[in-house]
Amino acid sequence: VQLLYDPGGKESPRDRCLTDEELKALLANPKAATRFERLSHALVIFLLTAARRSELILARWSDIDFEAKTWHIPDANSNTGKGYVIPLSDWAVWEFEALQKLAKHSPWVLPNQAGDGPTDPKLLTRGTARCQERMQKLGVAEFTLHDLRRTCRTGLARLKIAPHIAERVLNHAQEKIPGTYDTHDYLEEKREALNKWAVHLAALRRQGIVIAN
Repeated sequence: VQLLYDPGGKESPRDRCLTDEELKALLANPKAATRFERLSHALVIFLLTAARRSELILARWSDIDFEAKTWHIPDANSNTGKGYVIPLSDWAVWEFEALQKLAKHSPWVLPNQAGDGPTDPKLLTRGTARCQERMQKLGVAEFTLHDLRRTCRTGLARLKIAPHIAERVLNHAQEKIPGTYDTHDYLEEKREALNKWAVHLAALRRQGIVIAN
């Protein structure tokens, strides 16, 4: 049985990306595809932002600036140890607003049941795993949360976003010399890239809704 959460040990490399047809099926009605409202919003956020699971799990509402349409990832929450900012498309902002209603008064974007801390990250992964059979009936093959991050990166390439911009969207560590001397934050370039990706996904969603109906 293949586990969709990390059991420890060395991870095998993957190249799974969701196709446009799969994205149409998933985005046409994410809640119906997942059965869980909070999970449905989280999956779409992963697609729209290429964020890591840990970054969303550890996110607080104080990190989200709805007016500026930004999500600040603190140093402590970043895989590279260096914080960065994810610009949010209008669609991503809407998804966060939906999660904020579900979080009620908790300071965490994805709170645990008591609301006094973040949810267990494995709950997101296991929730996704439990929905696989349901999604397969819609034409969406098995995927992991990290595959959504890869889908975003691949989509940016297909949209002809410059590689150095796409890599910064994912907050991949830059080569030592360029990383040392290039202190530009590329926020607007990343915003343009993710907005372009959101427009592409929105078009797929509309097509999926038409197909579903």
